[in-house]
Amino acid sequence: MTTYPPAAPSAEVTAGGGERLHVRVRGDVDYDTADGFLQGVLHHLAEHPGTRHLHLDCRELGVCDSTGLSCLLMLHRHTQAAGILLHLDNRQPPLDRLLTVTDTLVHLTGPPGPPA
Repeated sequence: MTTYPPAAPSAEVTAGGGERLHVRVRGDVDYDTADGFLQGVLHHLAEHPGTRHLHLDCRELGVCDSTGLSCLLMLHRHTQAAGILLHLDNRQPPLDRLLTVTDTLVHLTGPPGPPA
């Protein structure tokens, strides 16, 4: 169920350093919020240039619609180009269902290609 106004997502770094960056996702990632969410995560990645593993903690993710999925796919493009492995940790059933129905889970969390 979507709340109105939509819950703005937050991409909060919970741990960074070395090769791992942990980002807690809170709120909805949907049509209204996906662009801001993507820019926030990319900003955190830019602040941690040695990152090789990006862990998104999805425990507090609310709604993730088709625009949210598109946002995750764009984030995947960025991480792949940088040689970073994307991890979607603590996925809840609605996100798992979306990723299963669209057959994107393996694509999103597969090994990165060579750095661009």
